Amino acid sequence: MTTYIAFLRGINVGGKNLLKMEALRRAFQSLGFQNVRTFIQCGNVFFDTAEMDVEQLSRDIATKLRDSLGYEAVVILRTAKELRSLIRNSPFRENHGRDAGDNLQNQGRDAGDNPQSHGRDAGDNPQNHGRDARATDVMLCVAFLADTPKQRTRTPLVSATENLEVVAIKSRAAFIVCRRKKTGWFAFPNNFIEKQLGVTATTRQWKTVNRIAESIGAIGKGLE
Repeated sequence: MTTYIAFLRGINVGGKNLLKMEALRRAFQSLGFQNVRTFIQCGNVFFDTAEMDVEQLSRDIATKLRDSLGYEAVVILRTAKELRSLIRNSPFRENHGRDAGDNLQNQGRDAGDNPQSHGRDAGDNPQNHGRDARATDVMLCVAFLADTPKQRTRTPLVSATENLEVVAIKSRAAFIVCRRKKTGWFAFPNNFIEKQLGVTATTRQWKTVNRIAESIGAIGKGLE
């Protein structure tokens, strides 16, 4: 059996694509997956399956969510082992570390740590981050890419308008440093990533990615 994490794009953000986590878990369970669990409200689903065809898994999940919940899903899958490798090889630890908010205790209690406060905006909404991420003016994010970009993009890739910097693109992921704008909010990097790289993506905060990995370990499956 392999443990997968399904990252769903645009769940419970800005009042759109509102899905209850119980209904989402039932949809995954109906596909025969085992140990199905959701993490916070923004569309992170853990499950175990013997199926190794990732493209077929993504299609099956997208079809089920469309047919049973009416949600046209973008489903990006990573194995637990791939997630561990992503964290281990992250450029954040080398380039930014604690000064960039990579201290989970200091970065921690923003939108997404509390499922109740996380709720409507699901942790990928920069307005939520702007209010809650008071401990730092930097927000680290990872955009999970549906495909490998066809053209190589040189990094750092900077947007002065959005006040963000893509510091690395590897392992079908873009590592992004967002800095607070003059308005007081953080930019939402997902649209920028999709436009610049030409691939579909879904974005999570770095601390959320770490907590997903920790949660998988906490329920006894480890990260292998």
